[in-house]
Amino acid sequence: MEPRTGQENKTSLNLRHAGWVLPLSLLVALLVFALGASHYTSQESFCRSCHEMEQAFQTYKNSPHLVNDAGIVAECKNCHLPPGTLSMLAAKVGKLRMVVTHVLEQPEGYTWDLERGHRQRVARQSISDESCLQCHDPLKIEPVNEVQQMAHSTAIGKTACISCHRYVGHRTEKLAKKLAKEGKKI
Repeated sequence: MEPRTGQENKTSLNLRHAGWVLPLSLLVALLVFALGASHYTSQESFCRSCHEMEQAFQTYKNSPHLVNDAGIVAECKNCHLPPGTLSMLAAKVGKLRMVVTHVLEQPEGYTWDLERGHRQRVARQSISDESCLQCHDPLKIEPVNEVQQMAHSTAIGKTACISCHRYVGHRTEKLAKKLAKEGKKI
């Protein structure tokens, strides 16, 4: 066996390093695609593109997360996706079941109405306190009355925000009118 020349060693070395180029390129492309798809699917227009979400959007229009004295708007992604890129991407993977339901089952009409309560509970369960605390600082919340003061002093850190504030993000027009009549903003 003859010893390799310097040129042959360089060629061999280049081929060995070239073996990493394709997998690395695919990984970068996958990451760019995942982040781009995540951005696209986090937009309100994407959320509303499925007919199943229209009722959710209509009830969101009556909520203080869209209409409030401060003029601050919380979008779908602010509540329904956890903060942090990795947590958000993991949640997006978990929410792929919604796309599968839309494409394969195509729920509508009577069947969809029967499942509405269950789907609403599942949607509420996916809202983390971390999502709420991105905007709401419990130390700066000024309770309107003693009941709210007691509730916040005993519940914060022990009970999920959404267990008491389940209608903050989505309200029927009837509930919104009732609360307005009673002078309640929550």
